[in-house]
Amino acid sequence: MRTAVVHIRSERTLEAAASVLPSLIDDIDGSVAILPSSLDYRDPVAEAVLTQLPQGSTPEIVTPISGSAARRAFLLPTVLGDWRDVPINVPGVSVESALMPKAVASAEHRIIGVDVVEVSRHGPFVLDVPARYVHPRQRLRLVADRSRSSLVAEVAAALPISLSVVSLTLPEGTFLAATKDIIAAELVALALAERCIGSVRDFTGPWEDAVVQRATELELGVLMPARIRLVADGRCLHEAWADTLQEHVRRRLGIPGTSSWRP
Repeated sequence: MRTAVVHIRSERTLEAAASVLPSLIDDIDGSVAILPSSLDYRDPVAEAVLTQLPQGSTPEIVTPISGSAARRAFLLPTVLGDWRDVPINVPGVSVESALMPKAVASAEHRIIGVDVVEVSRHGPFVLDVPARYVHPRQRLRLVADRSRSSLVAEVAAALPISLSVVSLTLPEGTFLAATKDIIAAELVALALAERCIGSVRDFTGPWEDAVVQRATELELGVLMPARIRLVADGRCLHEAWADTLQEHVRRRLGIPGTSSWRP
């Protein structure tokens, strides 16, 4: 059965916390599309990922088409932009393919960066990020469909994600989690979003989230709490704020035991 390792780094700054990344991405080369969940080129997590990639890679921060360009693409779908129809080869899906921009579809690797403070109220977090990149005409159908949550998870199955980086920055420091498992990354992002003041996303627990449930049905990642392992490090590891956050993540995800540094 599939397992997931979530590497956690607690540091004073995002830049210091991002130092955990090189060991996770040292095998990445070629083209890399960095997808910020804030959908902003200036996303700090995406920029931190950019600085840590190996020299052999050619990274690019990619954001979805929006505004007037999206409206033109909606009216003239064959004129604006370079798109690729990516088949979704997963049994049981209702979306046969996703029309993605070439920069995303043709990249050898894709990395999702999540600044939890920016997206905590409504997302997207991790699993729902790929759906934000589909062609505006298909995007409208995904949003309008009553099964939007299920469809969003199905679109996530179109292209593999090499790494997801989830960061929560507080006055005390930055809590950064990185994992190659997209479901584990979504669960961590949802749990951390609960710690943000003003968050209104309502669910009993991360595993009960509709997008997560559909992703587990499609077996896009880890399927059970007991198969997730948290590996923590950092200069702020033993400080109260970092300890509280990791325990919150562990409890909300239902991971057995206690934090790795506790007796």
